[in-house]
Amino acid sequence: MTRNDTYYSDIYNSLADAVLVIDSSTAIIDVNEGALADVFGYAVSDVVGQSCRMLFADDESFRRAHREAFLIGDRPCTKFFEGSFRRKNGEYFAGEIRTSPLSAGNGSVVAMVRDISERKRVEEQLLKGALHDSLTGLPSKGLFRDRVHRMFVRARRRHGHAFAVVFMDLDHFKIINDTHGHDTGDQVLIATARRIEAFLRPGDTVARFGGDEFGMVLDDIDAVSGALNAVERIIEELAKPVRVNGLDITVTASAGISANLQHYENPDDLIRDADMAMYRAKAHGRNRCEIFDETMRARAMKRSALEKDMREALDREEFVLHYHPIVGLDTMKIAGVEALIRWHHPERGLLPAKDFIAVAEETGLIIPIGEWILKRVLLQQKEWSHRMHIAINISSWQFENRAFFETFTRILREEQADTNLLRLDITEMTIMKDLDYTIRVLNGLTALGIEILIDDFGTGYSSLGSLKNLPISCLKIDRSFVREIPENRNDAKVVKAAITLAHCLELSVCAEGVENIAQLEYLKTFECDQAQGYYFSKPISAEELTGMLRTMPHAFVQDLSR
Repeated sequence: MTRNDTYYSDIYNSLADAVLVIDSSTAIIDVNEGALADVFGYAVSDVVGQSCRMLFADDESFRRAHREAFLIGDRPCTKFFEGSFRRKNGEYFAGEIRTSPLSAGNGSVVAMVRDISERKRVEEQLLKGALHDSLTGLPSKGLFRDRVHRMFVRARRRHGHAFAVVFMDLDHFKIINDTHGHDTGDQVLIATARRIEAFLRPGDTVARFGGDEFGMVLDDIDAVSGALNAVERIIEELAKPVRVNGLDITVTASAGISANLQHYENPDDLIRDADMAMYRAKAHGRNRCEIFDETMRARAMKRSALEKDMREALDREEFVLHYHPIVGLDTMKIAGVEALIRWHHPERGLLPAKDFIAVAEETGLIIPIGEWILKRVLLQQKEWSHRMHIAINISSWQFENRAFFETFTRILREEQADTNLLRLDITEMTIMKDLDYTIRVLNGLTALGIEILIDDFGTGYSSLGSLKNLPISCLKIDRSFVREIPENRNDAKVVKAAITLAHCLELSVCAEGVENIAQLEYLKTFECDQAQGYYFSKPISAEELTGMLRTMPHAFVQDLSR
Protein backbone atom coordinates (compact mmCIF):
# COMPACT_ATOMS: atom_id res chain seq x y z
CA MET A 1 0.00 0.00 0.00
CA THR A 2 1.42 3.40 -0.96
CA ARG A 3 1.23 6.60 1.00
CA ASN A 4 0.57 9.86 -0.84
CA ASP A 5 1.77 13.31 0.12
CA THR A 6 -1.59 14.24 1.61
CA TYR A 7 -1.40 11.33 4.07
CA TYR A 8 1.98 12.41 5.49
CA SER A 9 0.97 16.08 5.43
CA ASP A 10 -2.05 15.28 7.61
CA ILE A 11 0.18 13.50 10.14
CA TYR A 12 2.69 16.36 10.03
CA ASN A 13 0.08 19.02 10.69
CA SER A 14 -1.68 17.04 13.43
CA LEU A 15 1.36 17.03 15.73
CA ALA A 16 1.01 19.08 18.91
CA ASP A 17 4.68 20.07 18.89
CA ALA A 18 5.90 22.77 16.54
CA VAL A 19 8.03 21.13 13.81
CA LEU A 20 10.43 23.46 12.00
CA VAL A 21 12.69 22.67 9.08
CA ILE A 22 15.69 25.01 9.29
CA ASP A 23 18.45 25.40 6.71
CA SER A 24 22.13 25.92 7.39
CA SER A 25 21.68 29.72 7.49
CA THR A 26 19.09 29.29 10.32
CA ALA A 27 16.22 30.31 7.99
CA ILE A 28 12.91 28.54 8.52
CA ILE A 29 12.01 26.51 5.40
CA ASP A 30 8.85 24.78 6.55
CA VAL A 31 6.65 24.43 9.65
CA ASN A 32 3.45 22.64 10.68
CA GLU A 33 0.79 25.33 10.67
CA GLY A 34 -1.52 24.27 13.55
CA ALA A 35 1.18 23.69 16.14
CA LEU A 36 3.02 26.88 15.12
CA ALA A 37 -0.11 28.88 15.95
CA ASP A 38 -0.73 26.99 19.19
CA VAL A 39 2.82 27.14 20.50
CA PHE A 40 4.11 30.46 19.13
CA GLY A 41 1.00 32.33 17.95
CA TYR A 42 2.44 32.92 14.48
CA ALA A 43 1.06 32.18 11.02
CA VAL A 44 3.21 30.25 8.55
CA SER A 45 3.69 33.38 6.42
CA ASP A 46 5.12 35.19 9.47
CA VAL A 47 8.07 32.82 9.89
CA VAL A 48 8.94 31.06 6.63
CA GLY A 49 12.06 32.62 5.19
CA GLN A 50 12.89 34.31 8.52
CA SER A 51 15.71 33.37 10.85
CA CYS A 52 14.61 31.09 13.65
CA ARG A 53 16.22 33.64 16.00
CA MET A 54 12.83 35.38 16.08
CA LEU A 55 11.38 32.49 18.08
CA PHE A 56 13.98 32.57 20.86
CA ALA A 57 13.74 34.70 23.97
CA ASP A 58 17.29 36.02 23.79
CA ASP A 59 20.60 35.72 21.98
CA GLU A 60 22.05 33.30 24.51
CA SER A 61 19.21 30.80 23.99
CA PHE A 62 19.55 31.12 20.22
CA ARG A 63 23.35 30.64 20.25
CA ARG A 64 23.03 27.54 22.41
CA ALA A 65 20.39 26.06 20.10
CA HIS A 66 22.52 26.84 17.04
CA ARG A 67 25.52 25.20 18.67
CA GLU A 68 23.59 22.08 19.61
CA ALA A 69 21.65 21.74 16.35
CA PHE A 70 24.24 22.54 13.68
CA LEU A 71 27.65 21.86 15.18
CA ILE A 72 27.10 18.13 15.52
CA GLY A 73 30.30 16.84 14.02
CA ASP A 74 30.71 14.31 11.25
CA ARG A 75 28.13 11.83 12.47
CA PRO A 76 24.42 12.73 12.35
CA CYS A 77 22.70 12.52 15.72
CA THR A 78 19.54 13.55 17.54
CA LYS A 79 19.82 15.97 20.44
CA PHE A 80 17.49 17.03 23.24
CA PHE A 81 17.87 20.25 25.18
CA GLU A 82 15.81 23.00 26.77
CA GLY A 83 15.57 26.65 25.79
CA SER A 84 13.72 29.88 26.40
CA PHE A 85 11.31 31.07 23.69
CA ARG A 86 9.06 34.03 22.93
CA ARG A 87 5.56 33.99 21.47
CA LYS A 88 4.24 36.53 18.98
CA ASN A 89 2.51 38.42 21.81
CA GLY A 90 5.84 38.84 23.61
CA GLU A 91 5.18 36.18 26.25
CA TYR A 92 8.18 34.07 27.22
CA PHE A 93 7.96 30.34 27.82
CA ALA A 94 10.19 27.33 28.48
CA GLY A 95 10.51 24.83 25.68
CA GLU A 96 12.03 21.44 25.05
CA ILE A 97 13.81 21.05 21.67
CA ARG A 98 14.60 17.89 19.73
CA THR A 99 16.86 18.37 16.69
CA SER A 100 17.89 15.92 13.96
CA PRO A 101 19.82 16.49 10.75
CA LEU A 102 17.89 15.87 7.53
CA SER A 103 19.10 12.95 5.44
CA ALA A 104 19.44 15.17 2.36
CA GLY A 105 22.88 16.16 3.60
CA ASN A 106 22.50 19.86 2.83
CA GLY A 107 23.02 21.01 6.41
CA SER A 108 19.34 21.46 7.21
CA VAL A 109 17.84 20.22 10.45
CA VAL A 110 14.37 19.47 11.71
CA ALA A 111 13.57 20.89 15.14
CA MET A 112 10.57 19.90 17.28
CA VAL A 113 9.65 22.46 19.96
CA ARG A 114 7.36 21.49 22.87
CA ASP A 115 5.92 24.00 25.33
CA ILE A 116 6.95 22.75 28.80
CA SER A 117 6.03 25.86 30.77
CA GLU A 118 3.31 24.03 32.74
CA ARG A 119 5.70 21.21 33.58
CA LYS A 120 8.28 23.75 34.70
CA ARG A 121 5.69 25.45 36.90
CA VAL A 122 4.83 22.16 38.59
CA GLU A 123 8.50 21.33 39.02
CA GLU A 124 9.15 24.71 40.61
CA GLN A 125 6.26 24.18 42.99
CA LEU A 126 7.54 20.74 43.93
CA LEU A 127 11.05 22.09 44.37
CA LYS A 128 9.80 24.93 46.53
CA GLY A 129 7.73 22.48 48.56
CA ALA A 130 10.77 20.28 49.05
CA LEU A 131 13.02 23.17 50.03
CA HIS A 132 10.59 25.41 51.92
CA ASP A 133 7.97 24.89 54.59
CA SER A 134 4.52 25.53 53.16
CA LEU A 135 3.13 27.01 56.41
CA THR A 136 5.83 29.51 57.38
CA GLY A 137 7.72 29.91 54.10
CA LEU A 138 10.96 29.11 55.92
CA PRO A 139 13.61 26.81 54.44
CA SER A 140 12.99 23.11 55.00
CA LYS A 141 15.17 20.71 56.95
CA GLY A 142 16.84 19.58 53.72
CA LEU A 143 17.77 23.13 52.75
CA PHE A 144 18.94 23.78 56.32
CA ARG A 145 21.24 20.75 56.15
CA ASP A 146 22.61 21.95 52.82
CA ARG A 147 23.30 25.36 54.37
CA VAL A 148 25.21 23.76 57.25
CA HIS A 149 27.27 21.67 54.82
CA ARG A 150 28.16 24.74 52.72
CA MET A 151 29.20 26.74 55.79
CA PHE A 152 31.25 23.81 57.02
CA VAL A 153 33.20 23.64 53.75
CA ARG A 154 33.69 27.41 53.71
CA ALA A 155 34.91 27.43 57.32
CA ARG A 156 37.45 24.76 56.42
CA ARG A 157 38.86 27.00 53.71
CA ARG A 158 38.82 30.15 55.84
CA HIS A 159 40.84 29.55 58.97
CA GLY A 160 39.21 31.02 62.05
CA HIS A 161 35.75 31.37 60.51
CA ALA A 162 33.17 30.12 63.03
CA PHE A 163 29.45 29.48 62.92
CA ALA A 164 26.87 27.92 65.23
CA VAL A 165 24.04 25.48 64.65
CA VAL A 166 20.90 25.87 66.79
CA PHE A 167 18.02 23.48 67.36
CA MET A 168 14.90 25.00 68.94
CA ASP A 169 11.68 23.31 70.05
CA LEU A 170 8.54 24.95 71.44
CA ASP A 171 7.67 23.68 74.92
CA HIS A 172 4.34 21.87 75.38
CA PHE A 173 3.11 23.06 72.00
CA LYS A 174 0.71 20.11 71.83
CA ILE A 175 -1.33 21.72 74.61
CA ILE A 176 -1.93 24.77 72.39
CA ASN A 177 -3.21 22.56 69.56
CA ASP A 178 -5.35 20.47 71.90
CA THR A 179 -6.78 23.49 73.73
CA HIS A 180 -7.24 26.07 70.98
CA GLY A 181 -7.21 23.98 67.79
CA HIS A 182 -4.70 23.44 65.00
CA ASP A 183 -5.61 26.67 63.18
CA THR A 184 -4.54 28.67 66.22
CA GLY A 185 -1.45 26.47 66.57
CA ASP A 186 -0.52 27.18 62.95
CA GLN A 187 -0.82 30.92 63.53
CA VAL A 188 1.45 30.63 66.57
CA LEU A 189 4.03 28.80 64.43
CA ILE A 190 3.88 31.52 61.77
CA ALA A 191 4.28 34.23 64.43
CA THR A 192 7.22 32.31 65.91
CA ALA A 193 8.91 32.14 62.51
CA ARG A 194 8.52 35.90 62.00
CA ARG A 195 9.85 36.66 65.49
CA ILE A 196 12.94 34.53 64.98
CA GLU A 197 13.60 36.08 61.54
CA ALA A 198 13.47 39.55 63.08
CA PHE A 199 16.39 38.73 65.37
CA LEU A 200 18.69 37.21 62.74
CA ARG A 201 21.31 38.95 60.62
CA PRO A 202 21.30 38.82 56.79
CA GLY A 203 23.85 35.97 56.69
CA ASP A 204 21.98 33.80 59.19
CA THR A 205 19.40 31.11 58.39
CA VAL A 206 16.26 29.90 60.17
CA ALA A 207 14.37 26.80 59.02
CA ARG A 208 11.35 24.85 60.15
CA PHE A 209 11.78 21.10 60.43
CA GLY A 210 8.10 20.31 60.89
CA GLY A 211 5.84 20.34 63.92
CA ASP A 212 7.17 22.80 66.47
CA GLU A 213 10.87 22.35 65.65
CA PHE A 214 13.08 25.08 64.19
CA GLY A 215 16.74 25.24 63.25
CA MET A 216 19.13 28.16 62.89
CA VAL A 217 22.57 28.73 61.46
CA LEU A 218 24.35 31.72 62.99
CA ASP A 219 27.22 32.74 60.73
CA ASP A 220 30.48 34.47 61.59
CA ILE A 221 30.44 34.25 65.38
CA ASP A 222 33.38 35.27 67.57
CA ALA A 223 32.64 32.75 70.32
CA VAL A 224 29.91 30.38 71.44
CA SER A 225 28.89 32.96 74.02
CA GLY A 226 27.85 35.27 71.19
CA ALA A 227 25.53 32.61 69.79
CA LEU A 228 24.20 31.93 73.29
CA ASN A 229 23.36 35.59 73.79
CA ALA A 230 21.52 35.74 70.47
CA VAL A 231 19.50 32.60 71.19
CA GLU A 232 18.63 33.72 74.72
CA ARG A 233 17.27 36.99 73.29
CA ILE A 234 15.12 35.00 70.87
CA ILE A 235 13.83 32.76 73.69
CA GLU A 236 13.01 35.84 75.74
CA GLU A 237 11.09 37.35 72.81
CA LEU A 238 9.17 34.13 72.13
CA ALA A 239 8.02 33.99 75.77
CA LYS A 240 6.02 37.20 75.26
CA PRO A 241 2.30 36.60 74.54
CA VAL A 242 1.27 36.56 70.89
CA ARG A 243 -2.22 37.68 69.86
CA VAL A 244 -3.97 35.02 67.78
CA ASN A 245 -7.69 34.93 66.98
CA GLY A 246 -8.45 37.25 69.86
CA LEU A 247 -6.41 35.20 72.33
CA ASP A 248 -3.11 35.97 74.05
CA ILE A 249 -1.09 32.79 73.59
CA THR A 250 2.11 32.31 75.56
CA VAL A 251 4.69 29.77 74.46
CA THR A 252 8.24 29.10 75.61
CA ALA A 253 11.11 27.46 73.77
CA SER A 254 14.10 25.24 74.53
CA ALA A 255 17.24 25.40 72.40
CA GLY A 256 20.58 23.68 71.95
CA ILE A 257 23.75 25.07 70.35
CA SER A 258 26.76 23.44 68.74
CA ALA A 259 29.62 25.37 67.10
CA ASN A 260 32.45 24.45 64.74
CA LEU A 261 34.92 25.94 67.22
CA GLN A 262 35.26 22.37 68.46
CA HIS A 263 36.91 19.73 66.29
CA TYR A 264 34.39 18.37 63.82
CA GLU A 265 35.05 16.16 60.80
CA ASN A 266 31.42 15.89 59.65
CA PRO A 267 28.86 18.73 59.40
CA ASP A 268 26.04 16.31 60.30
CA ASP A 269 27.68 15.88 63.70
CA LEU A 270 27.07 19.59 64.37
CA ILE A 271 23.37 19.08 63.66
CA ARG A 272 23.23 15.99 65.86
CA ASP A 273 24.96 17.73 68.76
CA ALA A 274 22.70 20.80 68.62
CA ASP A 275 19.71 18.47 68.79
CA MET A 276 21.25 16.69 71.77
CA ALA A 277 21.87 19.98 73.57
CA MET A 278 18.26 21.01 72.97
CA TYR A 279 16.99 17.87 74.69
CA ARG A 280 19.27 18.63 77.61
CA ALA A 281 17.68 22.09 77.85
CA LYS A 282 14.27 20.43 78.06
CA ALA A 283 15.50 18.03 80.73
CA HIS A 284 16.82 20.97 82.78
CA GLY A 285 13.48 22.74 83.00
CA ARG A 286 12.71 24.08 79.48
CA ASN A 287 12.55 27.75 78.41
CA ARG A 288 16.34 27.81 78.28
CA CYS A 289 19.35 27.13 76.07
CA GLU A 290 22.20 24.64 76.47
CA ILE A 291 25.59 24.53 74.72
CA PHE A 292 26.85 21.13 73.62
CA ASP A 293 30.05 19.94 75.32
CA GLU A 294 32.09 16.75 75.54
CA THR A 295 30.45 15.74 78.81
CA MET A 296 27.17 15.69 76.93
CA ARG A 297 28.73 13.55 74.21
CA ALA A 298 29.98 10.99 76.73
CA ARG A 299 26.55 10.89 78.34
CA ALA A 300 24.92 10.43 74.93
CA MET A 301 27.21 7.55 74.05
CA LYS A 302 26.43 5.89 77.37
CA ARG A 303 22.71 6.41 76.78
CA SER A 304 22.97 4.99 73.26
CA ALA A 305 24.70 1.88 74.59
CA LEU A 306 22.04 1.54 77.29
CA GLU A 307 19.26 1.81 74.71
CA LYS A 308 20.88 -0.88 72.56
CA ASP A 309 21.24 -3.22 75.53
CA MET A 310 17.68 -2.53 76.64
CA ARG A 311 16.25 -3.49 73.25
CA GLU A 312 17.85 -6.90 73.67
CA ALA A 313 17.06 -7.28 77.39
CA LEU A 314 13.44 -8.34 76.89
CA ASP A 315 14.41 -11.11 74.46
CA ARG A 316 17.22 -12.24 76.76
CA GLU A 317 14.86 -12.22 79.78
CA GLU A 318 17.14 -9.94 81.80
CA PHE A 319 14.34 -8.02 83.49
CA VAL A 320 13.04 -9.21 86.87
CA LEU A 321 10.50 -7.94 89.37
CA HIS A 322 11.19 -7.21 93.02
CA TYR A 323 8.38 -6.65 95.49
CA HIS A 324 8.26 -3.96 98.19
CA PRO A 325 5.94 -4.84 101.08
CA ILE A 326 3.19 -2.35 102.01
CA VAL A 327 2.23 -2.56 105.68
CA GLY A 328 -1.16 -1.79 107.20
CA LEU A 329 -0.37 0.41 110.22
CA ASP A 330 -3.44 -0.68 112.18
CA THR A 331 -2.40 -4.35 112.18
CA MET A 332 1.30 -4.05 111.26
CA LYS A 333 0.76 -6.80 108.72
CA ILE A 334 1.52 -6.81 105.02
CA ALA A 335 -1.48 -5.52 103.12
CA GLY A 336 0.12 -5.89 99.71
CA VAL A 337 3.25 -5.30 97.69
CA GLU A 338 4.47 -2.89 95.03
CA ALA A 339 6.07 -4.48 91.97
CA LEU A 340 9.36 -2.80 91.03
CA ILE A 341 11.30 -3.65 87.89
CA ARG A 342 15.01 -4.46 88.01
CA TRP A 343 17.46 -5.25 85.23
CA HIS A 344 20.11 -7.94 85.46
CA HIS A 345 22.52 -6.15 83.13
CA PRO A 346 25.20 -8.55 81.84
CA GLU A 347 28.03 -6.08 82.60
CA ARG A 348 26.68 -3.59 85.16
CA GLY A 349 24.87 -6.00 87.45
CA LEU A 350 21.44 -5.44 88.99
CA LEU A 351 20.12 -2.00 87.96
CA PRO A 352 17.23 -0.21 89.70
CA ALA A 353 14.49 1.36 87.60
CA LYS A 354 15.87 4.89 88.02
CA ASP A 355 18.94 3.89 85.97
CA PHE A 356 17.03 2.98 82.81
CA ILE A 357 13.31 3.85 82.89
CA ALA A 358 13.85 7.41 81.63
CA VAL A 359 15.60 6.05 78.53
CA ALA A 360 12.85 3.46 78.10
CA GLU A 361 10.27 6.27 78.13
CA GLU A 362 12.16 8.45 75.65
CA THR A 363 12.63 5.58 73.19
CA GLY A 364 9.13 4.11 73.51
CA LEU A 365 10.50 0.87 74.97
CA ILE A 366 8.40 1.57 78.07
CA ILE A 367 5.37 0.24 76.15
CA PRO A 368 6.62 -3.37 75.69
CA ILE A 369 8.34 -3.25 79.09
CA GLY A 370 5.08 -2.14 80.73
CA GLU A 371 3.21 -5.00 79.05
CA TRP A 372 5.85 -7.46 80.30
CA ILE A 373 5.49 -6.13 83.87
CA LEU A 374 1.71 -6.58 83.81
CA LYS A 375 1.91 -10.14 82.45
CA ARG A 376 4.60 -11.08 84.98
CA VAL A 377 2.59 -9.66 87.91
CA LEU A 378 -0.54 -11.53 86.84
CA LEU A 379 1.45 -14.76 86.58
CA GLN A 380 2.98 -14.16 90.00
CA GLN A 381 -0.48 -13.65 91.50
CA LYS A 382 -1.39 -17.16 90.41
CA GLU A 383 1.84 -18.66 91.77
CA TRP A 384 1.46 -17.23 95.27
CA SER A 385 -0.84 -19.11 97.63
CA HIS A 386 -1.51 -15.94 99.62
CA ARG A 387 -4.00 -13.48 98.14
CA MET A 388 -2.70 -9.93 98.40
CA HIS A 389 -2.85 -6.67 96.50
CA ILE A 390 -0.09 -6.02 93.98
CA ALA A 391 0.53 -2.44 92.86
CA ILE A 392 2.03 -1.63 89.46
CA ASN A 393 3.61 1.71 88.52
CA ILE A 394 2.18 3.17 85.32
CA SER A 395 4.51 5.52 83.46
CA SER A 396 3.12 8.77 82.09
CA TRP A 397 4.29 7.64 78.65
CA GLN A 398 2.22 4.46 78.98
CA PHE A 399 -0.87 6.22 80.32
CA GLU A 400 -0.83 8.99 77.69
CA ASN A 401 -0.66 6.41 74.90
CA ARG A 402 -4.24 6.32 73.61
CA ALA A 403 -3.97 2.55 73.12
CA PHE A 404 -3.18 2.06 76.83
CA PHE A 405 -6.66 1.09 78.03
CA GLU A 406 -7.33 -1.30 75.16
CA THR A 407 -3.94 -3.03 75.52
CA PHE A 408 -4.15 -3.20 79.31
CA THR A 409 -7.64 -4.74 79.39
CA ARG A 410 -6.77 -7.16 76.58
CA ILE A 411 -3.89 -8.58 78.65
CA LEU A 412 -6.20 -8.86 81.68
CA ARG A 413 -8.63 -10.94 79.60
CA GLU A 414 -5.92 -13.11 78.10
CA GLU A 415 -4.40 -13.84 81.51
CA GLN A 416 -7.80 -14.28 83.22
CA ALA A 417 -6.63 -11.88 85.91
CA ASP A 418 -8.09 -11.39 89.39
CA THR A 419 -8.51 -7.64 88.91
CA ASN A 420 -9.84 -7.09 92.46
CA LEU A 421 -6.27 -7.57 93.75
CA LEU A 422 -4.65 -5.23 91.23
CA ARG A 423 -3.65 -1.63 92.03
CA LEU A 424 -2.19 0.97 89.71
CA ASP A 425 0.17 3.68 90.96
CA ILE A 426 -0.12 6.74 88.70
CA THR A 427 1.72 9.96 89.50
CA GLU A 428 -0.13 13.12 90.36
CA MET A 429 1.36 14.99 87.39
CA THR A 430 0.34 12.25 84.94
CA ILE A 431 -3.24 12.24 86.17
CA MET A 432 -3.61 16.02 85.90
CA LYS A 433 -2.31 16.44 82.33
CA ASP A 434 -5.61 15.69 80.58
CA LEU A 435 -8.44 15.34 83.08
CA ASP A 436 -11.14 14.35 80.60
CA TYR A 437 -9.01 11.52 79.22
CA THR A 438 -7.86 10.55 82.72
CA ILE A 439 -11.38 10.27 84.12
CA ARG A 440 -12.54 8.16 81.15
CA VAL A 441 -9.68 5.70 81.51
CA LEU A 442 -9.77 5.50 85.29
CA ASN A 443 -13.54 4.93 85.30
CA GLY A 444 -13.03 2.07 82.87
CA LEU A 445 -10.33 0.52 85.07
CA THR A 446 -12.23 0.88 88.35
CA ALA A 447 -15.28 -0.71 86.72
CA LEU A 448 -13.14 -3.85 86.46
CA GLY A 449 -12.39 -3.74 90.18
CA ILE A 450 -8.92 -2.22 89.86
CA GLU A 451 -7.90 0.31 92.52
CA ILE A 452 -6.20 3.56 91.51
CA LEU A 453 -3.56 5.18 93.73
CA ILE A 454 -2.09 8.65 93.24
CA ASP A 455 1.67 8.20 93.53
CA ASP A 456 4.12 10.87 94.72
CA PHE A 457 1.28 12.97 96.12
CA GLY A 458 2.39 16.50 96.97
CA THR A 459 4.87 16.85 94.10
CA GLY A 460 2.29 17.74 91.43
CA TYR A 461 -0.38 20.36 91.08
CA SER A 462 -3.74 18.64 91.66
CA SER A 463 -6.59 20.65 93.11
CA LEU A 464 -9.17 19.62 95.68
CA GLY A 465 -11.87 19.98 93.04
CA SER A 466 -10.04 17.60 90.72
CA LEU A 467 -9.32 15.02 93.42
CA LYS A 468 -12.94 14.66 94.44
CA ASN A 469 -13.95 13.87 90.84
CA LEU A 470 -11.33 11.16 90.31
CA PRO A 471 -12.16 7.47 90.95
CA ILE A 472 -9.15 6.94 93.24
CA SER A 473 -8.88 4.99 96.49
CA CYS A 474 -5.55 6.05 97.99
CA LEU A 475 -3.01 8.88 98.15
CA LYS A 476 0.67 7.92 98.43
CA ILE A 477 2.66 10.64 100.21
CA ASP A 478 5.97 11.19 98.46
CA ARG A 479 9.09 10.11 100.36
CA SER A 480 10.52 13.63 100.13
CA PHE A 481 7.97 14.76 102.76
CA VAL A 482 8.47 11.70 104.98
CA ARG A 483 12.27 11.74 105.01
CA GLU A 484 12.73 14.41 107.72
CA ILE A 485 9.61 14.01 109.85
CA PRO A 486 8.98 14.64 112.65
CA GLU A 487 12.06 16.94 112.99
CA ASN A 488 11.20 19.09 109.98
CA ARG A 489 8.08 20.87 111.13
CA ASN A 490 7.08 22.04 107.65
CA ASP A 491 7.22 18.51 106.25
CA ALA A 492 5.36 17.25 109.30
CA LYS A 493 2.59 19.77 108.68
CA VAL A 494 2.34 18.74 105.02
CA VAL A 495 2.07 15.06 105.93
CA LYS A 496 -0.57 15.74 108.57
CA ALA A 497 -2.55 17.90 106.14
CA ALA A 498 -2.35 15.24 103.40
CA ILE A 499 -3.66 12.57 105.78
CA THR A 500 -6.51 14.82 106.91
CA LEU A 501 -7.39 15.77 103.33
CA ALA A 502 -7.44 12.16 102.19
CA HIS A 503 -9.65 11.04 105.02
CA CYS A 504 -12.05 13.93 104.39
CA LEU A 505 -12.36 12.61 100.82
CA GLU A 506 -12.79 9.06 102.18
CA LEU A 507 -9.45 7.98 100.73
CA SER A 508 -6.78 5.91 102.41
CA VAL A 509 -3.19 7.14 102.78
CA CYS A 510 0.09 5.34 102.24
CA ALA A 511 3.40 6.97 103.25
CA GLU A 512 6.49 6.10 101.20
CA GLY A 513 10.09 6.02 102.38
CA VAL A 514 9.61 5.10 106.07
CA GLU A 515 13.08 4.32 107.45
CA ASN A 516 12.91 4.70 111.24
CA ILE A 517 10.62 4.27 114.22
CA ALA A 518 10.16 8.02 114.75
CA GLN A 519 8.67 8.42 111.28
CA LEU A 520 6.44 5.39 111.85
CA GLU A 521 5.13 6.62 115.19
CA TYR A 522 4.38 10.08 113.78
CA LEU A 523 2.37 8.53 110.92
CA LYS A 524 0.46 6.28 113.30
CA THR A 525 -0.35 9.26 115.55
CA PHE A 526 -2.26 10.92 112.71
CA GLU A 527 -3.84 7.64 111.60
CA CYS A 528 -1.94 7.10 108.35
CA ASP A 529 -3.38 3.87 106.92
CA GLN A 530 -0.38 2.22 105.27
CA ALA A 531 3.37 2.67 104.85
CA GLN A 532 6.30 1.18 103.02
CA GLY A 533 10.01 1.68 103.32
CA TYR A 534 13.30 0.13 104.38
CA TYR A 535 12.20 0.18 108.03
CA PHE A 536 9.97 -2.79 107.15
CA SER A 537 11.83 -4.36 104.24
CA LYS A 538 13.79 -3.51 101.16
CA PRO A 539 12.31 -4.60 97.80
CA ILE A 540 12.90 -8.37 97.54
CA SER A 541 12.64 -11.01 94.86
CA ALA A 542 9.54 -13.13 94.37
CA GLU A 543 11.39 -16.11 95.84
CA GLU A 544 12.40 -14.17 98.96
CA LEU A 545 8.88 -12.88 99.44
CA THR A 546 7.49 -16.39 98.99
CA GLY A 547 9.81 -17.59 101.75
CA MET A 548 8.79 -14.71 103.99
CA LEU A 549 5.12 -15.48 103.47
CA ARG A 550 5.67 -19.17 104.15
CA THR A 551 7.66 -18.80 107.36
CA MET A 552 6.03 -15.77 108.94
CA PRO A 553 2.42 -15.57 107.72
CA HIS A 554 1.07 -14.61 111.14
CA ALA A 555 3.26 -11.53 111.30
CA PHE A 556 3.26 -10.22 107.75
CA VAL A 557 0.17 -11.24 105.82
CA GLN A 558 -3.22 -9.65 106.23
CA ASP A 559 -5.99 -12.16 105.54
CA LEU A 560 -7.88 -10.64 102.62
CA SER A 561 -10.29 -13.54 102.29
CA ARG A 562 -12.35 -12.43 105.28
